[in-house]
Amino acid sequence: MDSDELKRREFAKQRKEDIEKFEKSLKQTKAVIKLGDFRDLIKEVKPNSVGLILTDPPYPKKYLYLWEDLAREAKRVLKPGGFLISYSGQYHLLQILDYFKKYLDYYWLAGLNHIGKKRMLPNLVVNRMKPILIFYKPPLKRKISFSDLIDSPAPDKRFHEWQQSIEPAEYLISHFSLPNDLILDPFVGSGTFALASIKRKRRFIGFENDTNTYKIALRRLSEWKN
Repeated sequence: MDSDELKRREFAKQRKEDIEKFEKSLKQTKAVIKLGDFRDLIKEVKPNSVGLILTDPPYPKKYLYLWEDLAREAKRVLKPGGFLISYSGQYHLLQILDYFKKYLDYYWLAGLNHIGKKRMLPNLVVNRMKPILIFYKPPLKRKISFSDLIDSPAPDKRFHEWQQSIEPAEYLISHFSLPNDLILDPFVGSGTFALASIKRKRRFIGFENDTNTYKIALRRLSEWKN
């Protein structure tokens, strides 16, 4: 065995040990994060068991098919009256809305207000707001009192370049779920929604298909002290 192969094996062994360590630490919370494609892993989630799906799927056109898969599975796993809340980009918003309303009922379109941040998009729009899509699995069990423009402080990008601020996630979780509800995020990323769920005394399950990002989320949650 040459030295490069030995290094690769040692690296793989260490990575496995790190993941096992973080997963063990995570069991002390009410959170579970699994590595893999959400379309496969979500099959393990029982029907009618999830109080809220809070997520931020990828926005580019090449990933649009994932949004319909998300909506289809949301219909299966959400409790009656449970909500699907998803951050979204603007360019493909109409197609995404079509996917969602095919399986769920529309509740509201909210916005994430990026405080102090703006950028010029290719179509010359000065963008300061991110759509937040809110759908539910009928019948509607309760009306929610909330603000549909949610301020978002500048996110901490230490963990991931696409990381979102935790404060809006905590706000949405507090208003659209109940203590000890199961929160689901099929696109965990660096774990912001998972951490927000733990802080708000909810149970959490999430999926991430990138190994490095998965490890970041596990480490971030395992190191958090409530």
